[in-house]
Amino acid sequence: KSKAFFHLHSSIKKPILIENKIILQDLEILVDFKNFTNIEITDYQLSEGFNKTKSAYKIIVTFDQKLTTTIAI
Repeated sequence: KSKAFFHLHSSIKKPILIENKIILQDLEILVDFKNFTNIEITDYQLSEGFNKTKSAYKIIVTFDQKLTTTIAI
């Protein structure tokens, strides 16, 4: 199993997960995944400089051999 990580900027609101699609509402962007086994959205600390971090979101997609990702505006 492999994992793909998509780190988002701290200015982006929490994405919405619907089946195999991620919706970034503030940017009006749709991210579609194919051939995945799991998708999760978690928090992480985005580094803004020395000892300065901000809370942001990352998308973790687990897949077996090949992951197809489509980003639509």
